[in-house]
Amino acid sequence: MPESKDRDKQLEALLSTYRVAPPDAALVGRILESGQRRLTMRNRMIRWLVGAGLVGLGLAGGLTGATAVAFMLPSQSIIRTDYDTAFGSIQPDGDTSHMQEVQ
Repeated sequence: MPESKDRDKQLEALLSTYRVAPPDAALVGRILESGQRRLTMRNRMIRWLVGAGLVGLGLAGGLTGATAVAFMLPSQSIIRTDYDTAFGSIQPDGDTSHMQEVQ
């Protein structure tokens, strides 16, 4: 164990003497420009995708509403009179012409 501690200290001393040269100003400028451009493209893409999503959501809602209305409305082939109810047709009081006499 003492050997590893000595090796660790030697490695630490060696690494602490190593110095990295500062980057060139042109390199820093190119990196900053590309970052701004990428950020701008990302913002445009996000804005476009949000807009497309909202349009798609509106179309889906419209289609769902139209389908619901189509199913809920009665078909045009049903002829209704003033005496039709949910339970069948009723006749007004006094009109018994459709009934047969009971014997």
